[in-house]
Amino acid sequence: MKTYCKDIDITDPEQIEPFVALCFAGKTGRRNFQRLAMRYSDLTQGQIDEAVRKHDNGAFAPAIKGVAVEIAARIRRRSLDLLPIRYYERADESNGKIRLIGVESTLQQCMDYVAVWALMPLFRAKIGRYQCASIPGRGQVDGKRAIERFIRRKDPHGTKSKYFVKMDVRHCYQNLTRRAVMRRLRRDVHKNPVLLWFVDALLSTFQHGFSIGSFLSQFLCNYMLSYAYHFATEQLYKIRKRRTHDGKATGYKYDKKANAANNTAIVAAALKAIEAAGYYGMIYCSRDFYLNYLEGAKLSAYDVWEAAYTSKDTAAVVNGIWQYTSTGGVPGITGNVDLDVAYKDYPAIIKTAGLNGFTASKPTTDTAPTLKTIKAGPMSAGDYKKHTAALAADGIAWEDC
Repeated sequence: MKTYCKDIDITDPEQIEPFVALCFAGKTGRRNFQRLAMRYSDLTQGQIDEAVRKHDNGAFAPAIKGVAVEIAARIRRRSLDLLPIRYYERADESNGKIRLIGVESTLQQCMDYVAVWALMPLFRAKIGRYQCASIPGRGQVDGKRAIERFIRRKDPHGTKSKYFVKMDVRHCYQNLTRRAVMRRLRRDVHKNPVLLWFVDALLSTFQHGFSIGSFLSQFLCNYMLSYAYHFATEQLYKIRKRRTHDGKATGYKYDKKANAANNTAIVAAALKAIEAAGYYGMIYCSRDFYLNYLEGAKLSAYDVWEAAYTSKDTAAVVNGIWQYTSTGGVPGITGNVDLDVAYKDYPAIIKTAGLNGFTASKPTTDTAPTLKTIKAGPMSAGDYKKHTAALAADGIAWEDC
């Protein structure tokens, strides 16, 4: 198995100094970075102000070197000694969702850059071209342009239809676990134990899953999702052709059964990846989609979270959770919310199995009951014969009193 990042030595200040410089780039006008520069160099506030005014980034070279020396020293002694991350809530302007944002110390931000750029050979190999999320130069605009090119591109088979699948990972950062990420990294970066320790130490500072606002979080999130990306783009497709009377290949018409088979393969692959990462996988979809666009028999091993906005649940889909409305109300929450009925105690199931970041509960050791010999008597001869015959029929031993 190919391994990555084996040649980078993050205990060498000279090797990580360029990574610290990348963190400082564009931030020298911020007071927190200026204070960090003065702490690890002989620069004064006046010199820094003059360098910022003249756009003289070279003036920060001594500070960048000092920060690199400090980070390397902390890694060597296996103690990062960082200030706690501060958290605050902020409403997302695009969708109104309330997000918990983490604000790291300036030194930890530099350490994030060291970790990300030390892992960059791995990220470049694993993260897909069209994973347009939080990657510099590959954001929403890049994704939009890629979709536009796809729509305009002529299909060589003459098919006019274009398809896409929209999926959402709910609370993606909050549900990522340190254990799951480190399990993947230990497989791909196992020849660099110091780098593995460093990343694990940084992840240990997060209090709520992965920290929104962390440079390291955004790359590790894309790294985890890259497995599903590559499976979908490299394996979940088929080229179908049919022959006309003259032997030429042509396109084929839409086939609902074939579409259901493809959908089922995609869902099964996604659930397999979810379970392999240590999570409880289940299917969430509408009743119509499950009945008409999936092959339910092939997915019977998984529970269904069914969205069906009807007055009562039906037996059409054997579900574990029934979502019966999207316009419900909950005291203390502004706006509509989904309301559901759960037919299983999923928190208990997940915790007992040790999924979703929980530690599996140890099974209790049942002590075998002590078998006592049944004594027969004293009783009449008739009763003795009747009862001992019943014991013998059940294979139970006895002794006379």
